[in-house]
Amino acid sequence: MDDRKNAPRLRALVLTENPEDPMWLLRGVPSGAARSGLLGWVMTAASIDGIAPLQVMEIMARALCRCAKATFLHSLPISDAPAPKWLDVAHGQATSLRPGGWSRLFARKPSFPLICTTSPTTAIQLFLTSSFDWSQRSQLVLLSDRDAPPPQLSYQLFLDLWQGRTPPASETLVREAGLSGFVSPAVDGNFAQIVAFAEPLWQSLLQALVEECAAAEIEWRQAGEAEFRKTRWFLDRLPEDAA
Repeated sequence: MDDRKNAPRLRALVLTENPEDPMWLLRGVPSGAARSGLLGWVMTAASIDGIAPLQVMEIMARALCRCAKATFLHSLPISDAPAPKWLDVAHGQATSLRPGGWSRLFARKPSFPLICTTSPTTAIQLFLTSSFDWSQRSQLVLLSDRDAPPPQLSYQLFLDLWQGRTPPASETLVREAGLSGFVSPAVDGNFAQIVAFAEPLWQSLLQALVEECAAAEIEWRQAGEAEFRKTRWFLDRLPEDAA
């Protein structure tokens, strides 16, 4: 028997804008954010291993890298480039944000190894990095101008965003860092929170997602939050299988 035939398949991507229900476990949005949304995926069945479906990873990685540089947490053994210095690596740049002074020794604050890329092949690793597990909501993907250098991040700003806090003067801080938005796993890693700090990026991301879904022959639709909440995310089978 071919296991691939029975593996869960992606049926549709569904987006709702400006979600408000706390059940989604969304990260805090800095002041000045233009648009935000929540992306969910309809599957023929639940994934056994709990990770995001491969087609979702591929569509999102391609869409993000068409519109922006993606900076995300990773597990590569690159620790000798403390921020704000970035080292060139395959298909991108890498750095490490570390707590300063006594915080590293006594406050047990984490270090954040980051990779910045416009390569979909590299960006797909944001879903697969075990040290910052997407399904455990440990991942954070920062978006910045595709044609600009990597963002200039401070440890405290990244920590605040990673912990879901909106720091004072957050609009100024994210602008000075060169950030244009972020993507984050929502509840159980079964949804993706998408935030754009400017309208043009939001429109570009939506257009890229629509086009990537069309290329993959996957349905795309948008819904109000009430309808989104009632969506049946796992189907027993595809219509063609019932024939």
